[in-house]
Amino acid sequence: MREGGGGLGAKRAAVAAAAAARAPLPLELRGVAERFPVTLYTSPDCPPCDSGRNLLQQRGIPFSERVVSSDDDTAALQRITNGRTVPSLTVGGQALFQGLGQSVQR
Repeated sequence: MREGGGGLGAKRAAVAAAAAARAPLPLELRGVAERFPVTLYTSPDCPPCDSGRNLLQQRGIPFSERVVSSDDDTAALQRITNGRTVPSLTVGGQALFQGLGQSVQR
């Protein structure tokens, strides 16, 4: 019997990804992650945002996630990325990627 939302296999993968995210980083990677932090800007109910998050997790890239859910969040996204599109990705404070998703309407 299959469960909704991807079934048991998807749940196991999510648990494994969460465990990997909590694992301490190797020393070399810790330094890079501190100098060039990766931030993923997302919004609720955004399938492209889910895909971006999953890709970063699968590749073992440490990142923080900021959910754009208010007018203040949208204004901050506009200042940081010069756009209103999610998902957006910054590395070390530089906007590198915008798109695949929807424009945040606030």
